[in-house]
Amino acid sequence: MKKIIEGITKHFLPFPIIICLISILLPGQYLNLSVQGNQELDRPGDQPVADAEENIIIGEQGEKIYLKEKKIEIDGLISNPTWPLELLACAEGGKDYESLVVMQCRPQTIHLALALFGLKEGLGGPVYFGDLTKPTGDLVLVLMEWEQKSYRAEDLVLDARTNQPMERVGWSFTASEFVDEIDPDTGEPTGRRFYSANSTKTIIATYHDPSAILDNPGLAGGFKNIYFPNKELLPEKGTKIKIIIRVPDEKELKELVKINQEVDRRERELLQKMKELSPADGPPKEKENHPEQKQ
Repeated sequence: MKKIIEGITKHFLPFPIIICLISILLPGQYLNLSVQGNQELDRPGDQPVADAEENIIIGEQGEKIYLKEKKIEIDGLISNPTWPLELLACAEGGKDYESLVVMQCRPQTIHLALALFGLKEGLGGPVYFGDLTKPTGDLVLVLMEWEQKSYRAEDLVLDARTNQPMERVGWSFTASEFVDEIDPDTGEPTGRRFYSANSTKTIIATYHDPSAILDNPGLAGGFKNIYFPNKELLPEKGTKIKIIIRVPDEKELKELVKINQEVDRRERELLQKMKELSPADGPPKEKENHPEQKQ
């Protein structure tokens, strides 16, 4: 337990996040999370055991956080929309009409788990929908499993420009954002702040979105209407699946970095050609009124 708490503070996380993470591992159960040992993972709510490093944290909606393997397992459903994709995944109540899957989880649980794994969140990334600014933040892998099949999430998304699966670039831990609450009557800040992903239910974005916890790390994320569901691989709408978010090993990370460098080079060349053909600076931008930009 001591080592885990030291690991949390070592990464200079914001104080509120540190408090939330520590409380996960203590009997107060801040998020109704529980730590269980070598026993059946029946239900959340049991008291934590002493050696949390050897165990699993269970979220209030059944999310499983594997501390040693540095991965998260979450149940979900295939949404498989007919619209172009802006999201790979949202939580229940989110924009499922433009999301590939719906995850059964509380968004902040994913953020807290990734921080607990020691990942660094991005700074200075996209601040509005479709922002061409490249997301930063440590890269993770996302996999989806059903009926004894397992796919990298990118393989389930088609790039309309090539009619091929999305490049295997991974996903950047952009970590969403904290925004000021505005009084609807006065239009003035109330002094309270809230975690944006909990409100929007946006978890993983293909089209750059500052409220997402994980974002498409490529510049292509600034282009609208280029990603679609890969119907050849996807099961029927409503199929139960498992979504796995995990930290890549050293070899996988090197491969992700290499692929991202190559993809970024090609996308920059495309943007340059677009600028030469049009006075517009890239694709149309959809500015939204986001109260705060990450520094």
